[in-house]
Amino acid sequence: MLLKLFILRNSITRYVSLCNSMGKVSALRTFRVLRTLKAISVIPGLKVIVNSLIESVKKLTDVLILTVFCLSVFALIGLQLFMGNLTAKCILKDAVYNDTLCKDAKIYNANEENICYRMNKSSEILLCGFSSEPENECPQNYTCKMTGKNPDFGYTSFDHFGWAFLSLFRLMTQDYWERLYRQTIRTSGKNYILFFLGVIFLCSFYLFNLILAVVTMAYEEQNRATLAETEAKEKLLQDAQQILEKEKMLSAGEGNKALDIRSEMSVDDLENSKEKEMKKGKPILRQSLILDDPGKEEHIFHSQPGHCQKKLLLER
Repeated sequence: MLLKLFILRNSITRYVSLCNSMGKVSALRTFRVLRTLKAISVIPGLKVIVNSLIESVKKLTDVLILTVFCLSVFALIGLQLFMGNLTAKCILKDAVYNDTLCKDAKIYNANEENICYRMNKSSEILLCGFSSEPENECPQNYTCKMTGKNPDFGYTSFDHFGWAFLSLFRLMTQDYWERLYRQTIRTSGKNYILFFLGVIFLCSFYLFNLILAVVTMAYEEQNRATLAETEAKEKLLQDAQQILEKEKMLSAGEGNKALDIRSEMSVDDLENSKEKEMKKGKPILRQSLILDDPGKEEHIFHSQPGHCQKKLLLER
């Protein structure tokens, strides 16, 4: 496996060096940023966080299904309530609508011709339609019509399920959600505040915090697992040290036993040597006792054979 990685790395570096000479692969240099991932295995705390995030992805399946389900339900409700409402705006009477004459606030220029009424002398287009008499919502010489694009270049919309789901996701994450709230209330009415309250409390507060809770639980479990692993390693080291100490004590005890055995053997050898000397000394004592008694000596001399008598005479 390491050999394959080494070959792959060499081939990539050769390819990068070849293409670098051509000046067309500056984007491949971004792969060098992946070297920083080595810090994950070096820093223990960062390793725990990354492992907890990976484990939390496995546990977030049910929570994500519940989140998508709730967003889909509210998106369908918003689709039925607000479809086409965000296109209502105040434009000049008897004017032919054209998108170039009613530009979005991001690209609006006050010096250009404009047929849409701007709210409070700003670049924002005045939306209308929240009451039963929308004609009275616009200033003089302006009328309320549902025409043209939706606000924010058409991205803020409830005209079909995809845009409605995106708007609900924006509410859940609270990404500039107050602008969407004002635009919808301005075109649909204040009675729909309850819709936004339900989305904010259920999707934003409950489900979003539920996702964070799952990630936190995964982090705590990973932290406990890391602590248990370190404790197990420390216990193994302690057990190994205890085993080494016992082996040292046993080896020292065996050495003392060997010394005792050697000392006992030396004592036995001394006793055996003394016994041998005693056995050798007994004939000499017997001979001396015999020589002290002349009668016994004559008796022993005559009891011996002839050749023994000659030897005894020679010794005398």
